Amino acid sequence: MNADSDDRLVQRFRLAALIAGVVTALLGIIVLFGWVAEIGTLKTVLAGLASMKANAALCFVLAGVSLILLSVPQLPHASVGARLCAALVLLVATLTLIEYAFGLDLRIDELLFSDLNTPHALHPGRMAPATAVAFLLASLALMLAPRHSARLVQVLAFIVAAIGVTGLVGYMLHFELLYTWYAFSSVALHTALGLTLLGFGLAAAMRTAQPDSALSDEQRITRLA
Repeated sequence: MNADSDDRLVQRFRLAALIAGVVTALLGIIVLFGWVAEIGTLKTVLAGLASMKANAALCFVLAGVSLILLSVPQLPHASVGARLCAALVLLVATLTLIEYAFGLDLRIDELLFSDLNTPHALHPGRMAPATAVAFLLASLALMLAPRHSARLVQVLAFIVAAIGVTGLVGYMLHFELLYTWYAFSSVALHTALGLTLLGFGLAAAMRTAQPDSALSDEQRITRLA
């Protein structure tokens, strides 16, 4: 494969990552608007299904923006902005998992909005453990990309996508075990879709990262021009 073909392929992957980032961020914004305006459909998609929690929607916005910045590295301070957004996602996901692990209430679940439709025993406003794990892995991938091991980041990305796909398959096949067992206790339909998109977007973003040592002399000159 010649340099021109490589460049075209890289551009396609970069565009795929950019689209995934934009759609992921928009998904989070739409759901947050649903919480602001109390529009149930935006929170649950269909009546009777689990809602996407406000913290999860916020994480989608931050992760989406981080992925967008990774996709357009020519923007000033794009790398710093991407890592900052990813760090915030990491913070929310880590605190949520600490709450589950130690039976704590760190007062972050309803920091943005009160979740009046979830019984107190089910932790109102708290994203599912599987969702928190997915955001934890996604944030690590975003923080490691693109200067660290592409293989490690792609593994993290595919785990994120797999968590999302598991939820989607459960909804499509009406196999409730895949999205109602404890770790998936409140994974909403659009949360599963967003995680799938985010995971594959991360994988695409890493396909655009090439260490200088892997570039030809012509490509290095082009990059420096």
